[in-house]
Amino acid sequence: MITKAEASGGPQRAGADRVAVESWCFHIRFWMGLTVQLEVDEPEWVLTPPDETPAVTLRASQEGYPIKGAEHLVLIAKGYADERAALSAALDWRSVLMRAFGRLAVGADFGDRAPQGAFTEEGLRQLEATHGLPRVLNDERGIMVFSEHPTPCFASVPPLTGVVGKPRDRIALAIKAARDADQLSDQKVWAYDLFSASFFLPSAEARFLMLMTALETMIEQGPRPDDVQAWVGELISQTEQAALDSGQKASLIGSLKELKKRESVGQAARRTTDVLGRRMYGGKSAKAFFTDCYKVRSALVHGHFPPPSREQVDGLSADLEHFVGHSSADSWPRASVTSELAYRELARTAGHHAAVARLPQAALGIPELDSDPAWRLAAAFLVGFRGHTRRAYFSDIRTWYAWCESVGVHPLAVRRHHVDRWITEQTEAAQSKTGKPAAASTVARRMSCLSGLYEYAVVDAGLIEASPVVRVKRPKVSDHSSTVGLDEKELVKLLEAAEADGLRSAALLTLLALNGLRIGEALSRDVEHLSYDFGHRVLVLTRKGGKRSTEALAPATARALEAYIGERTSGPLFLDRGGRRMTEPTAWRLVRQLARRAGLPAAHRLSPHSLRHSAITAALNAGVPFRDVQDFAGHADPRTTRRYDRSRNSLDRHATYALASRLGRGTVEAR
Repeated sequence: MITKAEASGGPQRAGADRVAVESWCFHIRFWMGLTVQLEVDEPEWVLTPPDETPAVTLRASQEGYPIKGAEHLVLIAKGYADERAALSAALDWRSVLMRAFGRLAVGADFGDRAPQGAFTEEGLRQLEATHGLPRVLNDERGIMVFSEHPTPCFASVPPLTGVVGKPRDRIALAIKAARDADQLSDQKVWAYDLFSASFFLPSAEARFLMLMTALETMIEQGPRPDDVQAWVGELISQTEQAALDSGQKASLIGSLKELKKRESVGQAARRTTDVLGRRMYGGKSAKAFFTDCYKVRSALVHGHFPPPSREQVDGLSADLEHFVGHSSADSWPRASVTSELAYRELARTAGHHAAVARLPQAALGIPELDSDPAWRLAAAFLVGFRGHTRRAYFSDIRTWYAWCESVGVHPLAVRRHHVDRWITEQTEAAQSKTGKPAAASTVARRMSCLSGLYEYAVVDAGLIEASPVVRVKRPKVSDHSSTVGLDEKELVKLLEAAEADGLRSAALLTLLALNGLRIGEALSRDVEHLSYDFGHRVLVLTRKGGKRSTEALAPATARALEAYIGERTSGPLFLDRGGRRMTEPTAWRLVRQLARRAGLPAAHRLSPHSLRHSAITAALNAGVPFRDVQDFAGHADPRTTRRYDRSRNSLDRHATYALASRLGRGTVEAR
């Protein structure tokens, strides 16, 4: 579109000299927000007083149209002595508009950093020749400064939008994988909403900041290591004793307490980027890419000057879309460029006995996955597991394969010394997620996984001749569980807080506390799983390992559940506030929230599993036979039940007292 030349100067003052002398003009084109408009019916409005020169005029971008309702507006003035004076005036007037619009709560995009189309110099010359015009300039958004003569016309290029196509087969594969996955948590749903909103923002900075907000929504700040907390605690003590202004002191202490409580958002995000494995973003690792994004985010939010360039922000935003999308979709990329989406499809099609050998090459169209026997082996091995066990084993294999890649050895070419070295590094070096060495129980579980994986590789798949894990010494696991438990008085307080909170809280916590269920077992149940058996109110469970079990419900539990489900006859037993199946993160937050209300000292460390520990201990203390408690807990190994018993070392239960009583030596004789 070409705009007439007169647009550059605005209306002339009466008697103004029209002699062609060298003078300069400015032209500021800006875009009004979609939800506001300026209630000015005229097509032009002179903003300067009548006796002030040069005159500054506001008008609609399309000549002759009223200012009211116009999407694009132009501020124009001419008659400046030189280019510098025109530019200085333009900057002043842009500041005036921004300040005035701010007071009115009106948004406008002055386009200094917005992407826009433009004609090349050759294109402008062709327009001049084609239309017989003396001078054509690009009608750029933002500030333009130019000489008045020859009088220019303005040519604009409609904004162009690039569209990225997603192939049908990839869409189908993504939908298949998503249907197999757990329902997104409330946190992930909110993050995806913010992620989606970024696609509708024209400004590069707004899009980038919306994506960073979506990412930060998913970040969970963990506690700081004990030594760091001790160090910050010492700083708090020194600050309390310092001779400082009371207001300054209170501010510092508040900041330090927050610093002591949890790690920073940046630290937490760099730690949680491990979930993205070895994916590359902008040619960098996930951790390095996030660090770059966080620096730009800080510069934009805190007003660093000069700000990051539009090219830098735009470049990061393109890769940040993928980064946030992968995180919000719970994709679990592994070493190399494989994805959880591909893993799920491969695991479903792999089969059993000789699955790896039967799997056709290029079945998924991902060469790095289809051509790597280690990943094909992993997928076939994991077919035999379900739920939490499959996810935990998959995480263990991913961790192991990533380590193998980091030391330059293929997982099917490792020897015992590689496994020994991996164990040593885990038990001695700080882990990226926790900042501490891995627990012996974690290492033992990973070794159990690798033992099964390599046994499958030897016996079932025939990929290797001997397992490198067979004679590896595993760390000794303490019979003490690190899960925080509650005594009976604390358990009663927690149940009272749940009952006061509402029907859902009362039903869930009563079920966990009186039946000792794993949280996944409780949340996976539907209303249809509630039934009767020989006069008992029961709940049909699927235990760890896929075993079905019918669990009796105490009258208090049955009443709480029936009050909660009301008239519902189907669907998930426990719902979130959106009417979807409750997720484990939601249950964790609920337990800690109720524990804080109950005034429990370890509220910040409690989890749904704490109620399982507490239930098992309370059952044993109540005199329930050990074998019955083992069945109650669904443990295959009695040693596991012993780990849950917090009273197993109590001297009140020492066997010597029962033995003495049995032999008639249980009384105290006077001397």
